[in-house]
Amino acid sequence: MSSFFGIKSLIMIILFLINNLCAKCQNLVLNHSFEDTVTCTQWALNDWPNLPCKNWYQSIGSPDFWSTQYTPWCGCSPFPNILLGYQLAKSGNNCAGFVSSYFPNFVNAKELITGKLSNPLIFNHKYYTSFYVNVCNNCHIHIDKIGAYFSIDSINPDSNYLFNLNPQIENPANLMLSDTMNWMEISGFFIANGGEQFITLGCFRPDSALTMDSALIWSEPGAYYFLDDISVIDCTAVTLYELPELQVNVWYNAIDKTIKINTTENNLSFTLINAMGKVVMQGKLLNNEISAAALSRGVYMLVVEDKRYRRRVFKVGVY
Repeated sequence: MSSFFGIKSLIMIILFLINNLCAKCQNLVLNHSFEDTVTCTQWALNDWPNLPCKNWYQSIGSPDFWSTQYTPWCGCSPFPNILLGYQLAKSGNNCAGFVSSYFPNFVNAKELITGKLSNPLIFNHKYYTSFYVNVCNNCHIHIDKIGAYFSIDSINPDSNYLFNLNPQIENPANLMLSDTMNWMEISGFFIANGGEQFITLGCFRPDSALTMDSALIWSEPGAYYFLDDISVIDCTAVTLYELPELQVNVWYNAIDKTIKINTTENNLSFTLINAMGKVVMQGKLLNNEISAAALSRGVYMLVVEDKRYRRRVFKVGVY
């Protein structure tokens, strides 16, 4: 009997520790359910590509903001909608929506929506991402591939550029996203390159790479999906105590083509990532500088790390 209560006490302690650690985990997606809106006056001052909800904008095409509290000529669309269907937001009053295909009427017609994260992603950390979609009940086409792409900077509004991107999270091929009543979760884990600050959601594949299904009863010729409740959580284990922040300053010296690091810390390593998210250089930090002579002009993300896994992320312009 005593051993039973001993095991039970141990389990309770473990659950307590897990709950306290999870309490530190926060969703990095700002305005994850599109509920934090702006007034018509504020939206009119910014207008396109900003949506009338904070921290979201139209990156490719013209994705929509839907609200049950519809205000005409304020960047909103009425919800529910006679053309697209009866669906309500998964939570709250608002959601977003985007076109994933208009095949065969318009080949490779895509709309993508981009939001900003509260903090840059940390190099080599494991993140869990989830979001929910629902296909409009009047849509003619259902597809299988909708995903999330993380980038250091906002993406280029060019469809040809779009198809060169490889989303870190994507619905599995041939698993049709065809539910018109229930919200479908798309989720998964990925390892961050470090410095990613934007999340872009939609279909990143040309029509030729999609599995499509046609509905028998429809009034909307394309594949249109509603979007709600996006989350990005850092799943890398955290310690029960806080370490002081890594003390590092960085600048670029154009005269000798070097990235200078001012620090009193020892045994530092670095990773240099280009604007496409590709690691172009990494290694031990020697003499507190990195040669940039072989680098192309542009903006890079520099991740500096010590042996205790403390990291600092910097944006560096090389010219």
